[in-house]
Amino acid sequence: MEKNLNNFRFEKKFISDNTRLYLILFELKSNGFFKTHPERIVNSIYFDDINLKSYYENLDGLSNRKKYRFRFYGDFTKNIQGKFEKKLKEAMLIINYHSHTRFHSKIFIKLTFLTNQIFT
Repeated sequence: MEKNLNNFRFEKKFISDNTRLYLILFELKSNGFFKTHPERIVNSIYFDDINLKSYYENLDGLSNRKKYRFRFYGDFTKNIQGKFEKKLKEAMLIINYHSHTRFHSKIFIKLTFLTNQIFT
């Protein structure tokens, strides 16, 4: 996976009700924040070990963890161009490593079918 030093960010999550959400969005827009991507379909396939370690780390809210996923955009009836990612979380620092990959949709559909057979 390629190491890209530009692929890191600090992340802090907050809980808000709908009333405050509009105020938060207004403040963000007023301070120069804007939407960086158009509306699109985001597809993610997450990988885990047989003991579901990543799943339980997420549920437990561990601040230091890693996860692996394949992410692509749009529908999967065409050729799929996506990326495998290794995402490291250390407290509020998020680091992404990724490699770009292209799949033909028939390969992806077979992979999806096999995955569904294993987990159902």
